[in-house]
Amino acid sequence: MLCQNEACPQKEHCLRHLCLEWISSECFSIRALNPKCYPAGKKCTFFRTDKKISLAWGIKNLLSELPYDSAKEIKKTLLAMFGRTKYYQFYREEKPLLPAEQKIIKRVFLKCGVKSEPVYSRFTEEYDWR
Repeated sequence: MLCQNEACPQKEHCLRHLCLEWISSECFSIRALNPKCYPAGKKCTFFRTDKKISLAWGIKNLLSELPYDSAKEIKKTLLAMFGRTKYYQFYREEKPLLPAEQKIIKRVFLKCGVKSEPVYSRFTEEYDWR
């Protein structure tokens, strides 16, 4: 959903407003927020920042350089925390790891005595629409 609120003090850094400016004339219709829902003088619940976040992709090589016992313990902990489905979505690069999830993995590494940084397949910088 896009935002057409020209009076918004946050419009310069709001993805919803910026996307409205970037939209081409070839797009015949859009979804926009109802102007009656603009929160007058309050923090906007529809605001999405234009700052990008770093997403990690792929945990296939996460455990390959670690001692077997540590790798086994880390995998067991991550499966318990994320669940089997989500763990293998990360593994197959179907889903990226958000910064908070990257911190969780780093904490699990430290808890299991591994001081090295987790190794991901790749990183991307993307807008956070959550």
